[in-house]
Amino acid sequence: MKDINIIFDADDTLWENQLIFNKFTAFFEKILEDNHINKKEALERLLFHDQESYKRNEFGNVYYCQSMKKTLKEFGKADDKILNTVQKKHDELFNRPPEVFSGVKDTLIYLKEKGFNLYLMTKGYYPVQMKKVEESNLEDLFISIIITTRKDKEIYENICRKYKFVKENTYMVGNSPKSDIIPAAETGMNAIYIPSKSLWELEHSEISQDLSNIYTLTDFNKLKEFFDGL
Repeated sequence: MKDINIIFDADDTLWENQLIFNKFTAFFEKILEDNHINKKEALERLLFHDQESYKRNEFGNVYYCQSMKKTLKEFGKADDKILNTVQKKHDELFNRPPEVFSGVKDTLIYLKEKGFNLYLMTKGYYPVQMKKVEESNLEDLFISIIITTRKDKEIYENICRKYKFVKENTYMVGNSPKSDIIPAAETGMNAIYIPSKSLWELEHSEISQDLSNIYTLTDFNKLKEFFDGL
């Protein structure tokens, strides 16, 4: 068998993530309603702050919470009680072990036992992402854990050089067209797109039909069949 490398995204590929953000946003909207703040205007400002953080490679739940607080301050609703309520809800939602999707661990074990080289590559705030990796009980299945502040063509090229990957024998598995699929495929690696139930709006991007090294699977568990067929 060829020496095959498989790199896995983490959030919304191995475990639930965006739906937790959606719950946090719904909670924020309730605060807006209770305090008679124009929801449309406030959500536009929240998105603005989120985008500005993203440009600085500052994203994830910690920075999203900060963006909420900034938005409330702009609308004159930044007393300690409200800000503490936001922080408390953040801690309640995010300070818990990740909910690993059904079948993920079994699939990873299967692929590892078949001799595939497994790597994990996640984007975000290092302490938060590393904590999730450790609490997922999946860490030992990977040769290396890669935590980065961005995922683009340059980063994928650097990873291929660092680990001496043969690109045509390397696969990136993820749910984000913008971060996982398109830049990996553009380097010459293969990419396996597994759409998630929910996707952060800043991660949307159209996948070009010209990229023939992109494969789409409807379920993570179908990776067994896919790699058995190589």
